[in-house]
Amino acid sequence: MDMINEIRALQKAEISRKVEQRLKEFESFRDKSNEQWFSELCFCILTANSKARTALEIQQQLGAEGFCKADPEDVIEILKSDLPSPKGLGLRRIFETDF
Repeated sequence: MDMINEIRALQKAEISRKVEQRLKEFESFRDKSNEQWFSELCFCILTANSKARTALEIQQQLGAEGFCKADPEDVIEILKSDLPSPKGLGLRRIFETDF
């Protein structure tokens, strides 16, 4: 019963409203272009390797179409300059290799 009470408490908490708001934002993607969908996907991938703020800055620099149409070298330069190396993963070294 403790878990049920915890779930009910979360349903009444501020986080519940935030989740509902975010779900509505995703519903708006029904009318978005493939480039905007791909940009959101890239944002999700970037946030797995950095802070959401960093991923958002990169997404804003490239724009919705940038992930699809920008020169790959330009994208690599943006990533190299903006991505910190989280948890010692050495992301900068990954982008220093030849593609």
